[in-house]
Amino acid sequence: MSHASVADVLTVRSTQEHDTPSFKAWHKVIEGIGSDLLSVYPPECKVVDEFFIKTTAGKPNGQDAVLAGLVFETSGLKAVKKFLGEGKNEIFQQGRKDGWLTGKWRENYFACADFRGPAPGPPPQFQKGWGICFGAHGLGVPYNDWLKVFGSPDVDALHESLNIQYSVCGPINGKVSTDLSGGGVGVLHVTKSFKDTARFDAARARVL
Repeated sequence: MSHASVADVLTVRSTQEHDTPSFKAWHKVIEGIGSDLLSVYPPECKVVDEFFIKTTAGKPNGQDAVLAGLVFETSGLKAVKKFLGEGKNEIFQQGRKDGWLTGKWRENYFACADFRGPAPGPPPQFQKGWGICFGAHGLGVPYNDWLKVFGSPDVDALHESLNIQYSVCGPINGKVSTDLSGGGVGVLHVTKSFKDTARFDAARARVL
């Protein structure tokens, strides 16, 4: 398993989460934007990539929710924060009026500092059907000490047993994140399927 630092130009990834009554109906709104989804962002945001996934994380009755991932250059952070407006820009306000955006808005940012996968990073583009799991937590040790454990042979073996294809991780930016204002680490795992993501969640729950 290869471990590498990600090129500095792609150093920030943000995740935005909210509830929705129907992911299918929500996706129709996205389809209405057209094929170039990145065109909604001003150039100064310097967005490189974006993805959307259906998630039921933290929903006791399996309600639909959305996790959106945004990758952009570090220098675009201020513009991205301004555009998103903590979930209160015109697009999202209209979404609440129309009913496709509900619940609490969550917004977290972490540096794409390190990568683990079958080949050196940066990671490949996401493909439809892959499973994605994002998690973040505080740290009681320096990030580099945590990284040594994360990149150890034992953890590599665990990841491979759960069909995790690659992972991107890095320090949380607590100054602009809603859930970890004190900082910590963010990790995004990509699996071969949603079933593999569910297996990872079950394994993680057993050790927490």
